[in-house]
Amino acid sequence: MLVPYASGQVMLNDEDGPIVVARRGSSGNQESRVEFSMDVGSRRLGHIALWPLEGDKLSKSQPVIEELHRPVILAYDNIALLRNIASRAVEEESTRLARDLHDDFGAKRPPH
Repeated sequence: MLVPYASGQVMLNDEDGPIVVARRGSSGNQESRVEFSMDVGSRRLGHIALWPLEGDKLSKSQPVIEELHRPVILAYDNIALLRNIASRAVEEESTRLARDLHDDFGAKRPPH
């Protein structure tokens, strides 16, 4: 089934606020915008916003949209998880290197 929409965007919540990660078409009238939240458990990852074609309300397509956007939510959740893991790995490696440098420098310092 095709979803009749004129434009849409996917927005993710970031530390600095929401960011648009995908867009098709230009944003229409804010009053006609239909939003679908991207939640995993109690965490809100962001939302998908669709602007329907003229004269349509997307109400007939809502079950299909909700079913189709579930894999998108999981994919973005996996990306966020991988970013978190990579960030922690970099922090841990930086701490380890700083400790190693400190230990090496301390061992090579001549006594006073």
